[in-house]
Amino acid sequence: RLAGDWDLWRRMARCAEYAQTDFHTAAFRRRKGQLSENLAEYYAEIEKHLPLGERRARLRRLLRNMDSLEVARISRAADGVWAMHVSPLKFAWYEKAALAPAAYGMYRTTALARRAFRPLRDMLAQGLPRRSAQRSSTP
Repeated sequence: RLAGDWDLWRRMARCAEYAQTDFHTAAFRRRKGQLSENLAEYYAEIEKHLPLGERRARLRRLLRNMDSLEVARISRAADGVWAMHVSPLKFAWYEKAALAPAAYGMYRTTALARRAFRPLRDMLAQGLPRRSAQRSSTP
């Protein structure tokens, strides 16, 4: 009733591999008064499907195997032909560090870590500034 979107993704994950695309395949709309606006009831419904302890255990298992994960990417070439390429799913160390506390129920720590690592992530995405090599010449 409330967590239908969450349950849909969970059920689809049982039937098919995850793949990334270069285009949007779905959208999520928020509007005032929608049923899932009540987050306490939303999470209570999720709890019925998959208890918190089991979700944490699965997240810990995922974190242990993060370096061996692969993702399929579906894209369209310039000639209009669709292709799928499988490559390793790469996580930066700060992404792993931000997720780890959630596996043990420390959600505030996870939120703090994400906020703390955001400037670093942005800086790394833009590229580190290079220092100019200045050599002093001594006679």
